Amino acid sequence: MTDIIHLILYKIIPAFNRLRKRDKVYGRLMIYYCSEFSAAGGLTDRLKGIISAYRLALISHREFKIIFNKPFKLTRIFSERDVRWNISSEREQKNLLSLANHYDFIDQTNLSIAEKKIRRVLKDKSRIIALRINQDYSCIISNYSDDDQKSWRDYFFNLFELNTFAVDLYNCYLKENIWNNIIGIHCRFLNLLGDKLEKKRELPIKEQMALISKITRSIKELISMHKGDKILICSDSNIFLTSIRHNIELKQNVIIIEGIPKHSEKNRVDDRELQKIIADFFLLAECRKIYSIRYDGMYPSAFPEYAAKLKNKDFEIVSE
Repeated sequence: MTDIIHLILYKIIPAFNRLRKRDKVYGRLMIYYCSEFSAAGGLTDRLKGIISAYRLALISHREFKIIFNKPFKLTRIFSERDVRWNISSEREQKNLLSLANHYDFIDQTNLSIAEKKIRRVLKDKSRIIALRINQDYSCIISNYSDDDQKSWRDYFFNLFELNTFAVDLYNCYLKENIWNNIIGIHCRFLNLLGDKLEKKRELPIKEQMALISKITRSIKELISMHKGDKILICSDSNIFLTSIRHNIELKQNVIIIEGIPKHSEKNRVDDRELQKIIADFFLLAECRKIYSIRYDGMYPSAFPEYAAKLKNKDFEIVSE
């Protein structure tokens, strides 16, 4: 049913409207959007998609807009910086999507296929183009761009600045620690430890305990390696974070942001949950170095990697 709704809303109706020339009042637009009828990933995947779409807008000389309302409004955390990307009217958002030529790049990791689609987008003469995209295609897009000196973070800061909601939270934690003396660690488990946040594989209890013990040993090794530094630990597993909080050997050296983790795929995200997502991401970016621990089927999340890109910090994967 979801596929049928998506086909009608984003293929059939827009094609009919363009045939009737109902888009003629608009200039050339490129829209990033995430639909309630399909996956778009968590915050990092969406940011990757936004930056990819923005770069395509620059190359094709189109005005860039963002439609991002679920599971939270993007304007809840970001304000416009150099680009007027916000469409405040939901009625206007729906109207634009009902006119656009839509392209779907969701989870397209085959770069050959992605490049063919990108060429189609750049050649498209439609007045309005809408992209569903959750990948960083910098390696492809750079071949069509003259901005070789710009980094991912440059494009991010062209678009965004934190608004009051995010800044107040961010500054609160910034004042509590000297972040040049803090090492960041990120662990993404999906449902391996039985948190039930996502419908994924759960390890037997014995294997869960073994995995937590293995990661705990790695954290101790990193504390020993970075003597005098504290460790910020971020994870999607409250079970794991609770274990670390209760570890007597670690708790003097470890920082864990308050709140219960929640992945922002399709789940509704309230303000308290959003605060933890934002604090984890932007405080990781303040750490002197960031590690992603990936053992025994743990998910290779882009969350810590793009936190590192945000402030040009060293990033390292700890695996077998």
